[in-house]
Amino acid sequence: MSKVFLSYAREDSEIALKLYNDLKNQGIDVWLDKEKLIPGQNWKYAISQAIKESTHFLALFSSNSVSKRGFYQKELKKALDVLDEMPEYEIYFIPVRLDECEPANEKLQDIHWADMFPSYQDGLKQILKVFKIKKDNVPAKTQKERLAESLPSAGKIIKKKKEGIQYRRSKSLEVSDDEFKKVFKLDNNRCPLKYVSNEYEDNGNGTISDHATGLMWQQSGSDDYLTYKKAQAYVKKLNWESFAGYDDWRLPTIDELTSLLEPDEQSNKLYIDPVFDKKQRWCWSADKYKGSSGLAWVVSFFFGYVYRDYLNHSCYVRVVRAGQ
Repeated sequence: MSKVFLSYAREDSEIALKLYNDLKNQGIDVWLDKEKLIPGQNWKYAISQAIKESTHFLALFSSNSVSKRGFYQKELKKALDVLDEMPEYEIYFIPVRLDECEPANEKLQDIHWADMFPSYQDGLKQILKVFKIKKDNVPAKTQKERLAESLPSAGKIIKKKKEGIQYRRSKSLEVSDDEFKKVFKLDNNRCPLKYVSNEYEDNGNGTISDHATGLMWQQSGSDDYLTYKKAQAYVKKLNWESFAGYDDWRLPTIDELTSLLEPDEQSNKLYIDPVFDKKQRWCWSADKYKGSSGLAWVVSFFFGYVYRDYLNHSCYVRVVRAGQ
């Protein structure tokens, strides 16, 4: 059975997790640090062992990673050393580009690449060929993806009639993998089972009110990626400064963040209304992961779903308060 080590730069963790799940759904044994490492484990040793035991090394390259220093480069070096010992006809190192980047390593010049742009699905099909998986087994594009391709990029989805204020859970929770879909009301793709028919109002002071949920949102958010600890400090600073005249801002729960998700990609190439700043592509929530003190739940507006991330990794912040 194929055992794949998935290597990526931290900035590309979101698409790495998506690829991990897609490969796993095809029955492929994939090693991803976010999913395989456990608390207390020597992570450097575990990664080195996983590379040694893998039948394939799948490396994600992007503009974020080609010039990045750190352990990502050490992973690549270890894998290239293994490649040197392989017969030339055997496939081991699978380079995958996420954008128009140009890796400089000379050893990669003779290896055929898979590109996951402009089409993620086409790139996935190319990767699956390595494992002799038929194209027919590739997951079909979701309705959301098909609609996003067929609609004009500037088209606005017509929303349903307002059903009164749809209050969202504001108290933070600790939620495990076994229960997160039920608790957060998500489908098997980690997308909302039901989308909110938002009624936004731009307040002209850097905030957006949603009369459908009774919430007031920060229109933009943090300018930079923040660890969870720094995200909490960012919220504290906004309250100390009385941002937009209020001092009760907080990190939103997953229920609140998912109320911003759109079922289809919008003109800003995100699954959030263009009334919001497009920089905050994935945002921390107040909900922690049950079973580990080092994880919290995140909403991706880039892919339109929920996932979890390590607290020492970095995401954006978009704060919220009860506006009505």
